[in-house]
Amino acid sequence: MNYKTILFGMLFFLTVLTVASAQAKTWASKGNGVPCDQNNSPPGCIKTKTNPNVSLSNAHLDAAVTMTLTDSLSNAVIATLVMQDYFDTGPSTGAFSFVEGDGTNCGISENCGIFIGTFKSTADEVTSFTGTLVEIFADGNFETLIFKTGKVIAP
Repeated sequence: MNYKTILFGMLFFLTVLTVASAQAKTWASKGNGVPCDQNNSPPGCIKTKTNPNVSLSNAHLDAAVTMTLTDSLSNAVIATLVMQDYFDTGPSTGAFSFVEGDGTNCGISENCGIFIGTFKSTADEVTSFTGTLVEIFADGNFETLIFKTGKVIAP
């Protein structure tokens, strides 16, 4: 066996490990939601308990990452956001932001939203996070969700 074959084998093995570890992760979460209708008329804005499931397309945050929030009871998608930025605040902590839509037709013909939160990580992989989502829906209704992730329900 020559050195090129050994080197190629090691690089291939490391590549497979990297790709395998860059999988989506879904958490159950707990928090509070404040859904409002566009006219603020009954039911208006009523604070409710909310438990959305939250998925990151890549828990390593090293690529274009998408966050998807779904209703834990109906699996209806609440929001799909793309990571705007993230930074480490310590060896195992950080902050990140996600956005949905470009804001030009926000609440008119498209959903738009922003999520700002902080995360904990191990070996550069997000293990849990907390934050606030403000979402404006295409019908003019809006919702604020404040939540913290709990246990991982799907790797």
